[in-house]
Parts: sequence; C-alpha cells; structure tokens
Amino acid sequence: MNATRNSTLPASLVLSAERQRDNGTPSSRSENILREQIDGGVISAEDLVDGDSVLLRPHLNRIPYVDINLKPTLNEFAMRQVTLALKFQSEAEQDKNIDTSFQSRHRCTALRLFRSALRKRCYGSTIYSLEGLGNVYSRSSKAASNEPAARAFKFCAVVLRNPLESYRIWLQILMEKARLRYENRPEAVIAQMVATPSPWSLMQFFLFKVPIEAMFHLGLLLEEGAEGVKRDPVRAVKLYERAIAERGDIEAMFHLGNLLRKGADGVERDAVRAIKLYEGAIEKGNIDAIVNLGYLLQNGADGVERDALRAMELYDSAIEKGDDVLAMNNLGLLLQGGAEGVKRDAVRAMELYESAIEKGDNVLAMNNLGNLLKEGGEGVERDAVRAMELYESAIEKGDNVFAMFNLGLLLQEGAKGVERDAIRAMELYESAIEKGDNVLAMNNLGNLLKEGGEGVERDAIRAMKLYERAIEKGDDDCAMFNLGLLLQEGAKGVERDAIRARELYESAIEKGNIDAMVCLGNLLRKGGEGVERDAVRAMELYESAIEKGDNVLAMKNLDVLLQIGAEGVKRDAVRARELYERAIEKGDNVLAMKNLGYLLQEGAEGVEGDAVRAMELYESAIEKGDNVLAMKKLGYLV
Repeated sequence: MNATRNSTLPASLVLSAERQRDNGTPSSRSENILREQIDGGVISAEDLVDGDSVLLRPHLNRIPYVDINLKPTLNEFAMRQVTLALKFQSEAEQDKNIDTSFQSRHRCTALRLFRSALRKRCYGSTIYSLEGLGNVYSRSSKAASNEPAARAFKFCAVVLRNPLESYRIWLQILMEKARLRYENRPEAVIAQMVATPSPWSLMQFFLFKVPIEAMFHLGLLLEEGAEGVKRDPVRAVKLYERAIAERGDIEAMFHLGNLLRKGADGVERDAVRAIKLYEGAIEKGNIDAIVNLGYLLQNGADGVERDALRAMELYDSAIEKGDDVLAMNNLGLLLQGGAEGVKRDAVRAMELYESAIEKGDNVLAMNNLGNLLKEGGEGVERDAVRAMELYESAIEKGDNVFAMFNLGLLLQEGAKGVERDAIRAMELYESAIEKGDNVLAMNNLGNLLKEGGEGVERDAIRAMKLYERAIEKGDDDCAMFNLGLLLQEGAKGVERDAIRARELYESAIEKGNIDAMVCLGNLLRKGGEGVERDAVRAMELYESAIEKGDNVLAMKNLDVLLQIGAEGVKRDAVRARELYERAIEKGDNVLAMKNLGYLLQEGAEGVEGDAVRAMELYESAIEKGDNVLAMKKLGYLV
C-alpha cells in the first residue's frame, strides 16, 4: 500500500529579460567616439572588461585619487602643475639633442608634477594627469615593464572622460562574452563585475552617474548568488526598491515581485505587494509579469485568494501578446486539472502543451503533456509510448528532474507498450535526487528498494534513509506515510517501531494524507507495542478517509469494524453492508466482495440472508482475485 504520486510540475517563472537600447541616439554617437579611442590603442576592449586582470590590478590599486570626492571646480594651481608637467614631458620627447640623463630628469619632474596634480582631486586636472602618467610610463626607457601601469592610467582617464559611454560599452562587451561563459545569462557577468573589486568600484563617482543598470543587475546577483558572491536578498530588495523609485524600472518591479512572492532569508513573503508590483510592470508592457501574476492567482497565497478565472484570462493575454510558452504551459495545467470557475478541458490543454513545445521546446510542457497522455483525459486517449518519448525529450533538452521522476514511475509500473524496467527506473530516481534533491524521487526510490524489483534487490535500510531525507528536505507527506508503514511492519535491518509509526502517520494526516488515515486507523484498531487500541478514533479516521477521498480500503476496514464491533463501537450490519457495496462499486474490492458475501450468507440484525447474492459475490471475488476464502465459502453454499 505504498503511496506513489505523479508530479505535474508547477512552472518556475522567475525570468530575466535582456533590455535593448535603440541605435542612433546621442549616446550611441558618443560611444562611437569612445570606440575610436579604443580602436586607436589608447586602451583595449579587454581592459575595459577585465579591469581586474593580473597585469592591471596592482597599478589600479595605486590610484586612490579617483573616487566620488573629485571636485568639479577648476583648481588653477593643479592645472598649472599639469601644464608645466606636459611641457617637461614634451621637451624630453622632442629634443633629441639633449643627453639621456637630462631626458630622465625631465620625465621625473613631469611625473612628480602629474602626481602632485592628482592629489588636488579635481576632475579636469585628474584626467590630464592620468593621461600624462600613462604617456610617461609608455615612453620611458623601461616601456615594456611599465606597460601595465601605462595602460592602467590611460584606462582610468578614458573612463573618466566618458563614464556613461564606457559603462554601456562595458555592458555590451560583457553580454557578448556572457553568451558563451554563463549560458546566455549576461546579467550574471554584469552583476558580478559590478559586485567585485574592479576599476568600476574604485571610481565610485562613475557608478553614481549611471546607477540604475548597476542597481538592477547587482540586485539580481545578490538575490540569486553566484560564484564568489554570497546571496543577500535584503540588500537585493533595497536595490530593486531604489531602481523602481528613481526610474520606475520594469525589470526591478518584476524581480522584486518574485522575491516578495517567494520570500527569502531576511525577506518576508508579501504576496499583496507582489501583486501590486506585477500590476505596475504589466502596465508598462512586461509579459513575464502577466504570467507570474496568473501563477500567483492560480495558486493563491497569504492574503491573496485563489482566482483561477482571472489567472486564465492573464495566461490568455500573455499568449495573445507574446506567444509566451510559459503561459501556454500554465494554462494547459490549469485546464487539465480544472478549478473553481474553470472547467476541465483536456483537449485544449493538450493543444497548449503541443504549442509550447513547438514554439519554445518547453521542457515543462513536455513533462506535463507526458503526464496527460500517461493518465488520459476526456477526449485524450492514453498513450504511454508517446509519454515516455516526451519524458526522454525533457530530460535530454533540460535535465528536467520531474521528467526523470515521471519516467522512472512509468518504467517502475509499466503500461501498454512500455515494459517494466526497475533498473532504469532506479537510475532515473537516483539522477533526479542527485541533480535536484527531488523528494518525489527519494520517496519512490525508497518504495522500489523496500519492495524490490527485477534486477533490484530489497534494501529496507536504504529505503528508510531515503524516506528520512525526503521528510527532512521537503516535509513530504508520502515519505512520512511510507516510513510509518515500514516501521509498523518492520523489515530486514529495520525493527518495528509502532510509536514512531504513529507519530509519522499523524504528521502525514496533518498534511491531508488519506493513506495515513487508513493505516493509523488500522494501527489503532489492532494496537501495537506502545500503542493502545482505540476503536473509536480508528472509526473516525476511516470515516475521514472515506469523506475526503472515497478511499476503498477505509470503506472495507470500517465495514469489518462495524460488522464485528469493538470497544466503544456498536455493531451496525446495515451500515457495513452499505460500505461493502460502495467499496465494490468504487474499486471492485475483492475483500469487500468476500465479506459482503459472508454477511449475506449468514445474515445479521437488519440484514436478511441472501444465499443467491452471496454466491454471485464469491464467484466475482474468485474471478477477479482468485480469493481462496471466497472459494471455500462458495463451496459451503454449493
């Protein structure tokens, strides 16, 4: 009676969109001027990107004067120093008749004057001084060894002259690199460069001139974390808030909405504010926000009631406006399961999944279409072979752990056209656990190892560890139930523990697990070591399982309890008969057939004997389940 379940994956909707900027703007023309300086060899494009390079870094660290405290006013004395330094530098380079020692003295004087001017911390004199220092170093007698320092000085001068344009070129170059280095996620590179020590952080005044891009991308990095950068959701929230306040940044609205919807370390969930942020982003044309608002309304949250009808409208809008494949997937999932105000429509759901796969190779849609074809639906025939192909495709294209789990389940159980393959199922579960800590796979691998299979030996100890891990990682109610069952029954290497089993069943019941209700009812009806019999609570649990899930086993067990009675529970043959009939109708339950046959054969208070019907029930039980007891009872009647 192990519990396994199919997974229909809730879509992961945290997206990041790359912003585009029109060409031909004034800033684009300024960029062309800067590009000419780069192409002319003043600095290299690589320097602009990798200011943290081994060669440049030590020299950039020697320039503490370039920061936000640069004074915009002209310092006459500093400019005189620069002018005089340029004169000495020019004489040293142009007069070839002077001796080498004289040239050296002129260069040293120029160096001292440039450095002195730098200390005045004025914008104009700083630029000229940096350029002058770069020229002195590059033209000295030790030009080769001084080249990194020369490039560092020139680098800072170029950026100071063109801060906004430098930043934009830097972003563009990084985005090009990011497509190769970070799997088409340029924001990860951009944010990391902003977050780590580099010329951009040394020259903080520059970041103050163009803060919005930096705020958004740095916020994104701090929210998600990256190699060498710790997650800091609290600071990410502040950066997003500032980007929204200062420029109404759409991306920041979207990502702040996501962060508040999910919550994070130091950031409380606030679904109500998340809705407002999504609404604001939608007004500005953000399709991703339409999808995520739909997802939030579909599932509901603290302070937000479910509204499946509005969710459906939002998904339809995202599909109409942008052919959004996530909206297709989510709408398909909504129509597949149905909800208040939304009728089930398996045919439309299948069409939406197919469209999402065709337009965007969407692995979520592959997984969900596989589930639909495996289970079937109104107007959709079961097709386990196609389901298997879809799961395989989702695994191949996206390493989708839910597809791994679902394919494992399909191969574990088998289906029309799909042979059982316990070994491959085990491998898929292992892969889903390794790649995604998938608790469903932990639970089902535990079941497989507990029961064993062709080519898979039983291993109750490993099964117990897997259930424990699923409970620890995901508070999984199925794992609670299965571990409870294992401890109640015991197995090789696992001692019976009825007390812990009861605790696990109770925890699973709190989460709505119906199988746990039935098993705890059985435990309390029969009792166990350290667990006293409690027929009244057992009856309540069976009733609850029947009410909440039409559970056939609960019907059968309650029948038995009512038929034989127990402490605190009176015999009630009439209700027992009703429950047997219902269990047979719902699930062709062989034990219910046998027990009802026996009840009708013997008769009871309120139930007349009916040997003919009893014989029919015994024959049906033998046909469907080869029930030995039914054979004996039928033998007595005949």
